[in-house]
Amino acid sequence: MDNILLITGGAKRIGRAICLHLATQGWKIAIHYNVSNREAHELCNEINQFSKAIVIQKNLQVLSDFKHLFQQIKLELGTPNLLINNAAIFQPDNIYNVTAQNLESHMSVNCFAPILLMQEFININNNQSTPDEINIINMLDDSFDLTRSRSFLSYSLSKLCLEHATNLFKIQADDNCKINSISPSFTMKNDSITQDQYDKIKKNSSRDKTTLEDICKQIDFILKKC
Repeated sequence: MDNILLITGGAKRIGRAICLHLATQGWKIAIHYNVSNREAHELCNEINQFSKAIVIQKNLQVLSDFKHLFQQIKLELGTPNLLINNAAIFQPDNIYNVTAQNLESHMSVNCFAPILLMQEFININNNQSTPDEINIINMLDDSFDLTRSRSFLSYSLSKLCLEHATNLFKIQADDNCKINSISPSFTMKNDSITQDQYDKIKKNSSRDKTTLEDICKQIDFILKKC
């Protein structure tokens, strides 16, 4: 059985590192992206020199057509047996300036889309493989205390929601799929925040910086343990 990964937000930063790491272990990679077209295709070409990769474009704020997304992957690579929900929106806001649009966009990309992707992933893998070979990893966040954050209200709410969804899926999926999460501390500056904002996050964090190597090691541990 081929190992096939679907990773959202796979073209840049943490997602890119995960793609390259698993591709070197022989995984076939479906690289999802929204607007990072150039980066996604460059990564795809790099991986195709030693493994197999495709790119999948989708705006995760549009909460439909997930079945078609998996059908495309199945046609080109096969049925994925690992889903990593990595894509995220990270925009600063607070109780005084939060908008309905900002709440909706964060919840859609950071929580609702992962939930629907997990649902479809579990459905397509029913009776496909043994449960121990089917894995979901959700990328959470431990770079600051989300319950006390005053600068990232919509982001914090969406990640807390995904954390609870992960736990509910663990319970309700029974033994059909192994579901885990990784909660890295600050790793790389996001393009949507300033250097000052990133420095403040690092200063207020109770944890040391999480490296890309740390994240990849955690993924290896999860896959070997499961």
